[in-house]
Amino acid sequence: MEKAVIKFAQILMFVLFLGGTVHAQVGTPPLERTVSVELEQISTKEALKMLEAAGEFSFAYRTDIISQTDQLARNYNEQTVREILDDLFQGSKVYKEKGNYVILRDAPKVSNQEVNIDGYIINALTGEKVAFASVYDTLTLASAVSDAYGHYAIKVSTKNHINLTVRKDGFKDTTVRWTGEGSNVLNVKIYPEVSISEIDSLSPEDSIRGVFDKLKDMKFFNPSDEQKANLINFKDKLKRKVQFSVIPGVGTNGRLSSVTKVDYSINLFGGFNGGVRVAEVGGLFNIDWDSVSYFQAAGMFNIVGGPQKGAQLAGFANFNDNSFNGGQFAGFMNIVRKDMHGGQFAGFANFMGDSSSATQVAGFGNFAGRNDKGAQLAGFGNWAGRNYSGAQVAGFGNFIGNDAKGIQLAGFINAAGKNYEGTQISGFINVAENIKGAQLGFVNINDSIDGVPIGFFSFSRKGLHQLELSANEVFPVNVAFKTGTNQFYNTFSVGTSFDNAASPTWNFGYGIGSSVRVTARSRVFFDLQTQSLQRGATNLSGSSLSKFTASYHFNLWKKVAIAAGPSFNMLIVNNSDPLASEFSNLAPYNFFEGLVANNTNAKMWVGGHLALRFF
Repeated sequence: MEKAVIKFAQILMFVLFLGGTVHAQVGTPPLERTVSVELEQISTKEALKMLEAAGEFSFAYRTDIISQTDQLARNYNEQTVREILDDLFQGSKVYKEKGNYVILRDAPKVSNQEVNIDGYIINALTGEKVAFASVYDTLTLASAVSDAYGHYAIKVSTKNHINLTVRKDGFKDTTVRWTGEGSNVLNVKIYPEVSISEIDSLSPEDSIRGVFDKLKDMKFFNPSDEQKANLINFKDKLKRKVQFSVIPGVGTNGRLSSVTKVDYSINLFGGFNGGVRVAEVGGLFNIDWDSVSYFQAAGMFNIVGGPQKGAQLAGFANFNDNSFNGGQFAGFMNIVRKDMHGGQFAGFANFMGDSSSATQVAGFGNFAGRNDKGAQLAGFGNWAGRNYSGAQVAGFGNFIGNDAKGIQLAGFINAAGKNYEGTQISGFINVAENIKGAQLGFVNINDSIDGVPIGFFSFSRKGLHQLELSANEVFPVNVAFKTGTNQFYNTFSVGTSFDNAASPTWNFGYGIGSSVRVTARSRVFFDLQTQSLQRGATNLSGSSLSKFTASYHFNLWKKVAIAAGPSFNMLIVNNSDPLASEFSNLAPYNFFEGLVANNTNAKMWVGGHLALRFF
């Protein structure tokens, strides 16, 4: 019984192993499946049947192209189906995969104009196939990239004396010569730049067999797998004087255009170059992996991965993944991810990344990163990061981060982070954290300010906030709130008199003021205020009391102060109002009385002011 169980377990393990092997083989293309076969005095047709059985796939071919009478005596151990077919047919047949089938055909007649060469790229130290290696003809720049199994196929326009160069990241460049004699199968062995022991010690992330781990992060363009492989493998760009292309990959530099730097580039629709040293023009677009100099123009867009200097023009947009020094012009937008020096001009928006010294002009908005110097002008708004120095002018608003200085001009709003040094001028509101300078707007808000906020309402968290209870010769009860800074503040007030208990006289006032320090506990306040007069619920249009007050302010305690001083008063009364005579009697006396306009009478006198202030 025990022997039977052991036997069953052995059979089960064998089945599981065989199933796993077959599954792995089925997941691999038929030509790349590894098999071992012994051919002992059998025909080619019988040999193909053995390969079908060993590789778990099927051949498809015309029976008349395969010999049934020859006698083969060869052994193949752990070789790919492709390698075995190469050896069997010596270039007389071509093979193509379709699903789990391999289709065999007679090789086409060799042309004097072009030749097809294929084979494997092999690690000379380990014998492993090398995936994603770049193979190219040094004369015509015809190129190919080995697939995930290390196989390549290249078509070269001339037959004799072809020099093929193989480049692979982590391997030494290797050049081999194909003379046109014998088979078109050419396997190339390349040597790693490190020893075999170092290869074994590498982590999977750093392995030279890794595919695209070292590719730079280009945000605006995603190359194909072949282009990525070439970009990794060609550390040193190829160099040419001029290139012409129809679309990327179809042009004088072929599929190696992405790793070729040229002086001049002309693209009918679009092109993808390694870089441009002088000028580039594209009907629709230009794409450059590395640097571009002096001039670039496209009907739709330009994309540049490396540093650029000069002028860049596009009907739609310009995208720069690195630094830019020059001028950008686009109908829609300009984007520079890193340093920018020069100017950006767009119908919609401009974006700048890191350090810059540039001018941004846009119909909608400008966006700048950190460490920026220059100017932003936009129809809608400007946004800037920290360490910004310059001017922002916008129809709607300007927004700026930390550690900035300059000037903000906006139709509606300006907002700045902490440590802003400069001036904010807006049609409605200015907001800042710590500002050294001035705010000029209808509403000004800040945490602290070393300067002057000028507007209808200003609030500084670390500034002046006073609640005042006061009395004067006209209105014995008044309540006022002062807000802003000692340099400039706003006052909102309300007061009443008791001349008519049934219908008292009210005043609603607004004013501005400033104070100067005398001692540690005292200041002198100067206030200019206008008060609208109202009797009961009747508002008298055109009747008002204007006051200029100077008061000596003394702190009794930390949060309490007393203030007193003289005032200059001017009462304006509309004589056409039925209650005009009652308002004229508000003046206790006058040193001037007379008409100042049609039906408008003025009285002037000097009065006094006594107040208790809390803050």
